[in-house]
Amino acid sequence: MLQETATQDNPTLTLPANTSQSQYLNLFLQAQVAIGILRGPQFTVELANDSLLRIWGKGHEIIGLPLLQALPEVRETKYPSLLLQVLQTGITHHAQESSALLVRNGVPEQVYFNFVYQPLYDAENQVSGVMIIAHEITEQVDARKRAEESEKRFRNLVEEAEVATAIYLGREMKIQLANDAMLRLWGKDDSVIGKTVREALPELDGQPFLDLLDRVYTSGQTYRATEDRADLVVDGKLQSFYFNFSYKPLRNAAGEIYAILNMATDVTELVIAKQELARSENRLNLAADIAGLGTWDYYPGSAHICWDDRCRELYGFAPGVLSEVAINNNMIHPDDRDEVIRNFEKALTPGSNGAFFEEYRIIRHGDAAIRYLRSKGQTIFNADGSPHHMSGTLQDITDQQLKASILEQKVEERTTELKAVVDQLQESNQELEQFAHVASHDMKEPIRKARLFADRIRSEYAPQLPERALVYLEKIDTAALRMTTMVEGVLHYSMFNAQPQPFQTILLQEVLQGIEQDLELLMAQKGACLEYGSFPPFEGAPVLIYQLFYNLVNNSLKFARKETPPVIRISYQLPTIGGAPTNTIEISVADNGIGFEPSEAGYIFQTFSRLHGRDRYEGTGLGLALCRKIVTRHQGSIYAEGQPDKGATFIITLPLHQPVNLLS
Repeated sequence: MLQETATQDNPTLTLPANTSQSQYLNLFLQAQVAIGILRGPQFTVELANDSLLRIWGKGHEIIGLPLLQALPEVRETKYPSLLLQVLQTGITHHAQESSALLVRNGVPEQVYFNFVYQPLYDAENQVSGVMIIAHEITEQVDARKRAEESEKRFRNLVEEAEVATAIYLGREMKIQLANDAMLRLWGKDDSVIGKTVREALPELDGQPFLDLLDRVYTSGQTYRATEDRADLVVDGKLQSFYFNFSYKPLRNAAGEIYAILNMATDVTELVIAKQELARSENRLNLAADIAGLGTWDYYPGSAHICWDDRCRELYGFAPGVLSEVAINNNMIHPDDRDEVIRNFEKALTPGSNGAFFEEYRIIRHGDAAIRYLRSKGQTIFNADGSPHHMSGTLQDITDQQLKASILEQKVEERTTELKAVVDQLQESNQELEQFAHVASHDMKEPIRKARLFADRIRSEYAPQLPERALVYLEKIDTAALRMTTMVEGVLHYSMFNAQPQPFQTILLQEVLQGIEQDLELLMAQKGACLEYGSFPPFEGAPVLIYQLFYNLVNNSLKFARKETPPVIRISYQLPTIGGAPTNTIEISVADNGIGFEPSEAGYIFQTFSRLHGRDRYEGTGLGLALCRKIVTRHQGSIYAEGQPDKGATFIITLPLHQPVNLLS
């Protein structure tokens, strides 16, 4: 046997005292472990047993050759430097699972081995060579790597699987692996890896799952469950879920169970949907009972319709009687039969929406009574588009039809009466319009003469009249002028609805330019400023839109503050709903006038409404009422906001596009 001598830092091999040189050589050559001796700085192969030659893939012809000549493929590897290091330092080198690319039988092979490079000493105790002791472990390493690769593939398969998967090691059920899908089901993160199931999911205590896992580990029998409920803490709340899952025991090479594979699918939505469907069916059945609905099914090609007892009752048959399609059709009233059959067949036609709805009469079996029925059905089609079956409901609507007939008769009578009233109203409106024309003419003429004669008295007899009489004449003239304005305003307001107006595209900036010109003198007297820009086009009646904004601008000028030049700003915005544009424009007319109390905002659009006395501000109280009327006829809205001595703002909302072409 070889013995190791010297120190640990400088080991060597020597022969036992009773071992001969030939015995020493035979021991080397016959050893199962690979042994070789390299001499000198060229590492000449002095000895290599068959085991080493097999590792190298060489024959005995390399004996006596320098190592790099015998094994040129190792020239660029770490091994020459390692040998030199041992030769120079005398320190043994150990290596485990070292790899090398060796040419064996002319084929490059990646091999693995455990080896020792041990220094050899000469008689002067100088390192003269290196002994190689090696054991090839290529098969073991390859097998381990295959196992590791298989485990890696399995782990990747588990981690990337859409199905929630986890592996629990040992009887304590330590979580070795849980993919993202399983972690989401648990409502946990990967910090639970390495913990036991009981530690990771303490809410499972009192639920059957921990006992089931132990039973599977003990029995070796796979456990599968469908739509089982589990209560888990997710997002900090204990919630109920439903799963299809399995517990499958995993065995090692010895057939021993070492882990449990858990796969699960969340079917909570499906279970809840089933529960809701069951509740809906119960509610439907209850509603059908309350409403007196019957249910039926028809399968194409069959000679029968599957009726429930309520359908049989409606047709006059006893419970349990089989219904034939031909008999059913013959009981339909002759005037309704063709249409019912045609629409029923249409609902069964491939490519149709499958919907069937008919209200029809039948001649009931037994008593031949005429009954009104309402039948609704829906065809279910196969994947190829052919009809599978039609299901539907049947309801007796005889009472409804009779009531509807009575109601229809009453509606017709009321419509006739209403038409007569409308005709009378139109005739009355025409008479009122004629009266308004006559009245306005007859009222304006006396007023005109009153003003005329008052003016003649003033011009002819002014020198003879006292000053107080002249004041009275001025008051007569002022009152007559106000009366004329009132009569004209009433006439204009009363005639407003009588004139149809065509809708046209309105460019408001052009309308405002015209108003500015018409009010030029008044604006100059007050030092007023009208501010506006460009407006998007919208549809309206030009004459009425002009009247609308003329009245609003004139109103701002009328109610300006003394010693404060009026500033009237007209602007717009395009409202949106949820970021989407609407078919409206919102226009604001704001001034710096005397304003009004917020509580008075609801009164200013009323006819003849005045917030200020005639002695301070002229007007008829019809201007803003007319504005509201114009806006309303344009399908818009108007409202006002104000504060005393801080001005007023009128907000008008109008459609950008009108649904019709003529304002009537």
